[in-house]
Amino acid sequence: MKLVKLAVIFFLLFSTALFAHQSVSTKTQNAIVNTSDRMSGSSKTEKHSLLLVAGAKVHSLQKDIRLQSGQMRVRLYSPDNKLFSEMVYTSDTRDNFKQTLPLTKGKWRMEIEARNATGKYDVEWKTSTY
Repeated sequence: MKLVKLAVIFFLLFSTALFAHQSVSTKTQNAIVNTSDRMSGSSKTEKHSLLLVAGAKVHSLQKDIRLQSGQMRVRLYSPDNKLFSEMVYTSDTRDNFKQTLPLTKGKWRMEIEARNATGKYDVEWKTSTY
């Protein structure tokens, strides 16, 4: 009988701990923006946003851009709507790097603008609380 009571107590404690862990994990904010394109003389503008919450530990932007002709701009705006960074790419450009960004909470925005561009790009922008 004592063994059954111990098993029930253990089960209750374990399920309570498991439930508590689940409730904490629902409060995390993890977001990712992945965008890519192969361009053949096209012009376009993409707009994305990402919400950075309090407690974020990761905020990064990774780009792989291979532009053969034309022009491309990647603009990043901080939560106060100010231009944080602008990268301009022109003909015959290769750029592949990862950038760590500030952990300023709020809604960040990114614009990718291509003009008569030929080439390709892959962009990964993410935030995480773990």
